[in-house]
Order: sequence, then structure tokens, then C-alpha cells
Amino acid sequence: MDPERHGPVPGNPSSGHDAEARANPHRSDNEALRRERGELLERIALLEQENRELADRFLEMETLNDNLAALYVASSQLHRTLRLDEVLRAAMEIVVNLVGAETLCIYLADRKPGALTPVLCEGRPSSLFAEVEMGRGPVGRAAAAGSVAICEAGSQEPDSPLVTIPLQHEGRPIGAIAIYEFLMQKDAFSRLDDDLFALLAEHAATAIVAAQLYGRTERKLDTIQGLLGALAD
Repeated sequence: MDPERHGPVPGNPSSGHDAEARANPHRSDNEALRRERGELLERIALLEQENRELADRFLEMETLNDNLAALYVASSQLHRTLRLDEVLRAAMEIVVNLVGAETLCIYLADRKPGALTPVLCEGRPSSLFAEVEMGRGPVGRAAAAGSVAICEAGSQEPDSPLVTIPLQHEGRPIGAIAIYEFLMQKDAFSRLDDDLFALLAEHAATAIVAAQLYGRTERKLDTIQGLLGALAD
């Protein structure tokens, strides 16, 4: 008996599959196409994920570069002069333009022993900023401790700053920068803000001390020159 003429051989399952494939020759091709399509979709999803990660990384690097540029500009502004008034103005411009402060005051500790005296302010009349005792109140405590003090809006004491940046040189407090209000569009602190607070705490203090020493030296030089001129006459 010829098995090819009388259907599949009993007990041989492969012969049934072969017959089915012959009956529907496109089925295996469709299955292969579906598998290939699934593999391609997985590869596309992986590529899209990689593209998103690269875009996020690029944005992060771009932000980092912008932050480094801002920090470089800020540091250059602080050290470009030895005039105390210009150093103080540079520090204030950094806090206003780069941090987004609207109301602030810079205090120095060289005017009266144990006290912080307001020397430059923005956003309010200078008469509204009182002298602060070192170690007392939010500004005095932050200046004495040497660490940046940040207070959430609405939880601070009356007339106390949102941020106090201590100015210390070689462990000695020389002043503080107190920020009382920020611009309306600023709703949170960024990493750049933290870096700027740290830069101001260190570099602004150094620049202020250098300017103070320069001012004293210049005044002494003027005195000596005046004495020499009087002796020559």
C-alpha cells in the first residue's frame, strides 16, 4: 500500500504538521514575520530609552557647564577689585542676579566689637535693618556658627531672613549676608544656589578681608606720605 496516497502514516505526528504546512503555506511565514516584528519593536524601545537617557545626560552636562560658568563669573567679580565698596557691591549683585534675591542685607563685624553692622542693603530702606549681636538671633547665630542657615518660608521668626550666609575667614566671623525675600518666580533652591552660597561664604569673606587690609594699608601709606611731605617742607 502506498502511504502517500492514503494520508499520513499512523503514529507519525510530523507527517500531520507537514500536511498542515502544505495546506497553509503562509502560516509559518506569518509567524516568522511576527517574531521579527516583536524583536524590532523591542530594539526600537531600547533605542528610545537610550536616546532619552542620552538627552537627560546632555541636559545635565549642559546645566553643569552653565553652573560652572556662573560660579567662575561670580568668583571673578569678587576678586577683580580691592575696593571694599566694590567687593560688597559685587557680592550683592551675585545674590540678586544669580540667586534671585529681592531683599537682602550685608552685615560686617568690623565696625563694633561683638556686633554685626548693616553696611549694604537691597529691597528695603537701610533704616529698617538693625545692628545684630554676634551669636544672637538668626543672623548672629549663623554668623557665629559659620554654616549657611536656610529657613522655609512661613516658618521663620518675624523679620528673620530666609537664608543667612555666614562670612568667615580662617574661622573668624567677619560678617553675614541675609536674604529676606526672593523674586516671585523663584519657588525652590537649585544645586547652583547651594554652590553659590558656599562660594559666597568662602570667597566673599576672603575678598572682603583683602579689601579691608588694602584699605588700611592705603590709609597708612597716605599718612606716611603726608608726614614725609611735611618734613620735606
